[in-house]
Amino acid sequence: MRKKVSCFSTRVWAGFLALLGFASCTSNEDPEDIPLEYGTPTVGFQVQGVVTDEEGNPLEDIQVIVRRAYNNDYRSGDTIYTDNKGAFAAEKFVTTGFESDEQKVYFNDENKVFKSDSILLKDMKLEKIEEGSGWSHGTYQATTEVKLKKAEKEE
Repeated sequence: MRKKVSCFSTRVWAGFLALLGFASCTSNEDPEDIPLEYGTPTVGFQVQGVVTDEEGNPLEDIQVIVRRAYNNDYRSGDTIYTDNKGAFAAEKFVTTGFESDEQKVYFNDENKVFKSDSILLKDMKLEKIEEGSGWSHGTYQATTEVKLKKAEKEE
């Protein structure tokens, strides 16, 4: 047989436990004490670059996607395409600080004339363009130049 717990005792215990939780986060005004905070470090990135063929000719309409490197799922932003000069620029996206080394930029030719390629964000030229505060480590501009190779023709 189940024992019925009163609503009053449930509220008392909930209040007591809440007080314990808040009390553990106080600093007691000790200058050496670091206050506890809740959050996750973040980093912002703006990705830009140029895609050419092996001879240096700009490639138009190459699909550019920023994804997580280890499982290939979409993390942020829309798929973008290179312009007639082979240039692309992705809007700023934010990732947790722990995932910044896992970001990868993929280059795909939907016409299959050129082989797909990719580069890790950490292997691109990174320049800090905005300082961060708190959990934010700021915003970086990631720049790359990619040369795509011709795809082998199927017979």
